[in-house]
Amino acid sequence: MTFEQHILNEVSRAEPEVKAYFFNGTLFYKSTESQSRRIFSNLMRLQAGRVAIHMVDQEYAIDFTAEKPLRIADNDDFDFVYYGC
Repeated sequence: MTFEQHILNEVSRAEPEVKAYFFNGTLFYKSTESQSRRIFSNLMRLQAGRVAIHMVDQEYAIDFTAEKPLRIADNDDFDFVYYGC
């Protein structure tokens, strides 16, 4: 089972009536706020807090982030942050 399928199964288990899909690695779904809170809480636990949620038009969008960003100091004026994606 792929990562995306595993996440979709978790969303379906938490809120069976919510239809979710992935686009470019981001999970999208349309739901009520209470449904979204349940989905987000389950995914936070499942992914050890490595998720970020946003609103895009009328849909919720969840991105799965790296464990710890690696900060690379190029010089005093510029820092590059690599998220290991």
